[in-house]
Amino acid sequence: MVKPFISIIIPAYNEVNRIFSTLTSLSEELSHVNFEYEVIIVDDGSRDQTQDIIQSFRAQIKNLMVIKNEENRGKGCAVKQGMLAAHGTWRLFMDADNATPFSEFTKMLPSLDTDHAILIGSRNIKGSVILTPQPWHRKILGRGGNFFIQFLFSLDISDTHCGFKCFREDAAQKIFSQAKINRWTFDDEILALAKKMGYPIKEIPVTWHDVKIYSTFKISDYATSFFDALRIKYWLLTKKYSL
Repeated sequence: MVKPFISIIIPAYNEVNRIFSTLTSLSEELSHVNFEYEVIIVDDGSRDQTQDIIQSFRAQIKNLMVIKNEENRGKGCAVKQGMLAAHGTWRLFMDADNATPFSEFTKMLPSLDTDHAILIGSRNIKGSVILTPQPWHRKILGRGGNFFIQFLFSLDISDTHCGFKCFREDAAQKIFSQAKINRWTFDDEILALAKKMGYPIKEIPVTWHDVKIYSTFKISDYATSFFDALRIKYWLLTKKYSL
């Protein structure tokens, strides 16, 4: 296989209601690109027909790799698995609900030849488009959480949790090999590690919409995320990472 220019990693858990439309859209978008790619889907212990739907796209999406976890380990773990299994010069992870479609990657292309090793989609900077907003309570909690993360890790990033992030190969290998958080706070950990390692990060405005079929994120997860963020800070201060 020719070395891919881009590896597309999609973590999926019980996505039977969304994965078909996401992969249909992705297949159509990839049919128009002029670079080599691979698609890595990490089925994180799904108990529905997610795996059957994924397998049905093998004929439509070339270089499709599927990683199947027997048990659910968490989105952070699934993204880490995909990033470390990837072969691409650049490695992008996107959400299984297609909240930000792969077509938004074109906005990152002009920045790939710059010094920025990490490009992250943002819903909060000029040029971003929110087609369907989150409910008000999710928006308030999200903004509050982002402010807390900015303060805790001294990150000058307006949107740490948009599920559309791209890493240069060397950055992906170094950062994700050190990541410890398996669930929702993994975004904060990888950005904090990136800063600690000296990798430049650039925010790119993207189009995003809130997919309302269902969400696996519960209100109680905000409390878990808060304590996970404090754990990351502690690990950084006590040099638990091999930096």
